[in-house]
Amino acid sequence: MSSALFTRSNPIVSALRSDLGIFLTEFQGVYIDDIEFERGNTGGLTSAAVGGNSARTNAGGDKGITPLNNVCVGGSDLPLNGILSIDDRTAGAADDANDDTYKGFCRPTDSSWGIVLMAQLQYNNVFGTPIGLKPTVIYSSGIDGYSPSPIGFWREGQGSTAFSLNADYLGRWNGAISYRTYHGDVHRTKNLDRDVLSLSVSYAY
Repeated sequence: MSSALFTRSNPIVSALRSDLGIFLTEFQGVYIDDIEFERGNTGGLTSAAVGGNSARTNAGGDKGITPLNNVCVGGSDLPLNGILSIDDRTAGAADDANDDTYKGFCRPTDSSWGIVLMAQLQYNNVFGTPIGLKPTVIYSSGIDGYSPSPIGFWREGQGSTAFSLNADYLGRWNGAISYRTYHGDVHRTKNLDRDVLSLSVSYAY
């Protein structure tokens, strides 16, 4: 994680008439060896239950552990999909970037990582009053891979952007308004139509 503080000597902070600017950058990642299902080679595949997981061996003798963890909103490559009315993920080809039905599409990957960016401006004594304002933007997104739950939460191309404004009066009254919107695809996130608006007021004594 890296952080940077910018005072009024910074041209952007000065142009925005702010007293202080804060910018944070954080990279996070998860790596679990041999957890990824071998998407490109399903020929000669066998499986056996191992501690609640599925141990799979392909025709070449390579082994991997695929937990029964679905990183999609729906769909599965498990048996009996048709009987249970679950979307089948076993019909497509892994080398087709536009295909979302291949075996392993909804499984976690060995590695997954993402980024969080936060930018904030601080305004003290707004218009000569004892009111302080802190507008903030936080952006979070998965960059590559899909984390197994509950170890990680990164999903490639899935994330959110949050906007907030915090107001402080004499260090006692505090008010905040925030709005969060989500981005991604319908296969891997349930939050695309669940934007959140919140308001809060507090008093310290």
